[in-house]
Amino acid sequence: MFTNGADDHWSDPPGQFNVLRAAHPVYRMLGTDGLAADELPPIGKLVESSLGYYLQHGGHVIDRSYWRIFIEFADKHLKRRR
Repeated sequence: MFTNGADDHWSDPPGQFNVLRAAHPVYRMLGTDGLAADELPPIGKLVESSLGYYLQHGGHVIDRSYWRIFIEFADKHLKRRR
């Protein structure tokens, strides 16, 4: 999962999204869903596919609401399956 702040111009949020788009065909070939978005999602909308992406308002800040996104993504994708 890539995450960015909308004002993090130095990290190039659209460019990072394009990296995930470039990896999508490989993930599909390996049998996963890859990236479930064709274009940069709106601010505050988590792309919850195997290749995840999240863009928050503002700059580079890690707070409680931001950690919630990480935890939800990890719970969905990293839990042990029985």
